Amino acid sequence: ADRADLRAVCEPVLRAVSEETGNSAYLIGRMGFESICLARAIGSYPVQVLTVNVGTRQPLGTGAGGLAMLSTLPVAEQNECIRANAKRLGSYGGLTESTLRAFIRATQRRGHAIIGHYSVPGVIGIGMAMHNATGVLLGAITTASIDSRMTREDKQAAASCIEAGHESRDKHL
Repeated sequence: ADRADLRAVCEPVLRAVSEETGNSAYLIGRMGFESICLARAIGSYPVQVLTVNVGTRQPLGTGAGGLAMLSTLPVAEQNECIRANAKRLGSYGGLTESTLRAFIRATQRRGHAIIGHYSVPGVIGIGMAMHNATGVLLGAITTASIDSRMTREDKQAAASCIEAGHESRDKHL
């Protein structure tokens, strides 16, 4: 699917995630060693975290969507991405290569990414990578909020909401 098709298919998922969580939801794609925001839905909670605008690019792994995608790549490709972005990581809250590798391992164990305070201080993002039926990485769906709204229960609820959205989206891809 091209990006326009992916946006159209994922738009109802973004709306559902933002409505259920009250938080902003994002569709994140991959461009080489970077993630790019392809679409965004704003939630209903009075304090919205608009961490990225549509079109914003950042090193793969510094946000929840990029971390979710990076975590699903083969190890050699992960290493290539980390090496390519090594000099830029520090400007994301002092993120280091070793911390990013630990986040990758934690994401793989959980099945979804959780990252906070690196891309935007005081913000925690939850993300889940999307693949098509043949296993090709399509992008990621994420949600983000201020850390006081991201308790352990909130994080799990957000991940479950994104996962339910993935199942709904899969019917259309």
